[in-house]
Amino acid sequence: MTLYFVGMGLHDHHDLTLKGLKVARSCDKVYVDLYTSLMAGLKVEDLEGLLGRRVTVLSRSDLEGRKAVEIVEEASRLNVALLVPGDPFIATTHVALRIEAKRRGVEVKVIHGASIASAAPGLTGLSFYKFGRPVTVVYPEPGYMPEAPYDVLRDNASRGLHTLMLLDIKAERGAYMTVPEALRLLMDIEGRRGEGVVDGDMLVVGVARAGSMEPSIAAGGLMRVLEADLGPPPHTLMVPGELHFVEEEALVSICGARREEVEAHKRWLRRLRSRAREAP
Repeated sequence: MTLYFVGMGLHDHHDLTLKGLKVARSCDKVYVDLYTSLMAGLKVEDLEGLLGRRVTVLSRSDLEGRKAVEIVEEASRLNVALLVPGDPFIATTHVALRIEAKRRGVEVKVIHGASIASAAPGLTGLSFYKFGRPVTVVYPEPGYMPEAPYDVLRDNASRGLHTLMLLDIKAERGAYMTVPEALRLLMDIEGRRGEGVVDGDMLVVGVARAGSMEPSIAAGGLMRVLEADLGPPPHTLMVPGELHFVEEEALVSICGARREEVEAHKRWLRRLRSRAREAP
């Protein structure tokens, strides 16, 4: 018997591939994870209608607790499908489940789906080849105010690379971080660190509802995008590094950036790279 990880894509049940659909219809049991990412257009009843069967919705505690082991044990006797937003192994939770299945001798097969990692660059014209390490901007908690996004942005930009920032979700309380919220958190970190990484010359690109028929894009200087209304989540944030002339034109023509904002961004990047060269 087999445990299938099936990527559902980005927006709704129509994003499921034909291969994924065939697998999900043929399995003995079907689970769906709706907490690791938000598929804004997905309704469980629509998914069940497409599959012609009931599905079991999993919570965070299910996938990180005893239920995960039970799913693997089921897959030793039955064909089991786990439907996952995006591409299955972007989230480490699913990698851990795959490892557990392998450890128990359960066969694993993967059906990939569209991922924000390629969709966001594709929507905006930024070259996928020029991205550095991605990072997640998370909601701060009492005693927990991570600054990794700031460090990753600085390191990527100092090498001329673009930065993809995934934005935190707290599905259990219905909280989905927006681009303006993420920018304010980056500005807060700058206020504490004062290293000149985040300033008004930095050009940023926000994307909302990638994968839908009506995505939103806002590109421009930090303060302008901070006031942009991208509409409902999910949101994604990108900060470009060094720009090819085709990328520059895409940011202006497709994404709405102003040419003077692109020029200001080049100055920001030169300052950042100069500081990196001077650092001990």
